[in-house]
Amino acid sequence: MGRNNTNLKSYCKVNKVKQPKDPYFCMSYSLQKKRMEVLDYLHRHIDKADGRMDIMIPRLHNSPGCLFLENGRYYLSTDEIGKVDLNDLSTDFLGEQLYFAVESSKGWKPFLNYEHQFDEIKSLQEEWMHVIIANKEKRVLLEDGVALQFSGGYLPDEMATGIISAVYEKDGEFYVCLVGQDDIYFDDLNIDTVVAVGDKLYGEFLPQVSPGTVEEALTLMVLECKSKMDKITLAHNAKTPASMLSLLSEDKNEQVRAAVAINMNTPKEVLAELAGDPNRDVRERVAGNPNTPVHCLAPLAVAKEQVIDFGRERDMCEYIRLAVARNPNTPTEVLEKLAEDTLSSVRAAASERLGAASSRVLDKPCENESKSAPEKVEPEINIPAVQLAKMAIDSDYKIRRQAAQNPNTPADSLALLAKDYYWDVVSGALLNPNTPLKILLGVAALDQKYMSVVVKNPSLPLQSLLEFAAIACYYPKNFPVSAIIVALLDRI
Repeated sequence: MGRNNTNLKSYCKVNKVKQPKDPYFCMSYSLQKKRMEVLDYLHRHIDKADGRMDIMIPRLHNSPGCLFLENGRYYLSTDEIGKVDLNDLSTDFLGEQLYFAVESSKGWKPFLNYEHQFDEIKSLQEEWMHVIIANKEKRVLLEDGVALQFSGGYLPDEMATGIISAVYEKDGEFYVCLVGQDDIYFDDLNIDTVVAVGDKLYGEFLPQVSPGTVEEALTLMVLECKSKMDKITLAHNAKTPASMLSLLSEDKNEQVRAAVAINMNTPKEVLAELAGDPNRDVRERVAGNPNTPVHCLAPLAVAKEQVIDFGRERDMCEYIRLAVARNPNTPTEVLEKLAEDTLSSVRAAASERLGAASSRVLDKPCENESKSAPEKVEPEINIPAVQLAKMAIDSDYKIRRQAAQNPNTPADSLALLAKDYYWDVVSGALLNPNTPLKILLGVAALDQKYMSVVVKNPSLPLQSLLEFAAIACYYPKNFPVSAIIVALLDRI
């Protein structure tokens, strides 16, 4: 997961080429998921047909085929390709041919359009390939060679396999050189081979910078993250370093800047800059921040902007002056002016602050006053490991949840609990510091719901968290960016 980099934007700008996404990771993740979905789908339909299902395959000239179960393995058999294990078929064949063949035999249009998704992935790969070749301006040699395969039905049998020795671009078209054969169009590669070629090329031709510290990972997320909500999460957090807040203060979204303005860690010089922000909400947050320089509060205290709202004149800066009046650092002379404001809410707040300042000496807390908090009941943890192992397989999910949360529960029991039916049990196991790393990483790859819990586990190595962060900033839809940001801040 260390393929992302912070230099990619400037690298592509210098070379005057379009910045690509990371297609290799995108395709590998998507294809693996789709392949397993289609295989599982086919297996279930073969089972429903008592281990044998007859279909017509459109891409093989509507030739008849048979899906069947034999010795615990699932096979496809046709006159053209013979008997083939389903797991040995390309993703193209599984998605574009067998999936649609099974669906068409049922007489209705399939809901999932795998063919369309494959076309989108191939377009992404071609865009990325263009960047690689444009940057090098020469043929890209694959020294080790990559096994070549084509989708069934596209090419003659004698060209069904081969070894790629080079990839290049000519007149806007992409070509591959085959050992002992003529060059062919890149579009004739099936999607599995496209991924294999991408894997060979990626590490050699794109700059690689993987974050080595929490500060580097957060900087990467600030620079590359496209999600407004994730940036707001980072800007709001009390642990966010001042350097990150300075970067976020220049964000084009006013809600992000407003979140920076309210953060107590925001440097005074940044707050001074935001005091002149064109957005009223940002200036209001600055006015209410106790760390705002005193010299910035006086101009905010006289802010006024009259508008006609539903036929009535309205002061749009009322809340800015109100925030100044409530700021504990507002000077007395400014409060005295605000106590004569045209709006009653501002006058009341300023008068209250002036009264509080005069009676502050009388408000000292009594030393004899009890400050004891109610005792917190801690869960029982001194349970023998043997008993915890029995609790992990109990029929009552509440008992299993107790075992999942106990730090003394054996690792093998936690591995079992991480796959429990109840989410409370699963989340308890994923947060347990005794859960094996292999289980944590495996479960995190399933879904962002799982990863958002895994990143909170204190035993998760920092390197794993940094790798999650490096990928997440490029794929905010697939990863819980906010949860990763909070987890990174907790490691500071």
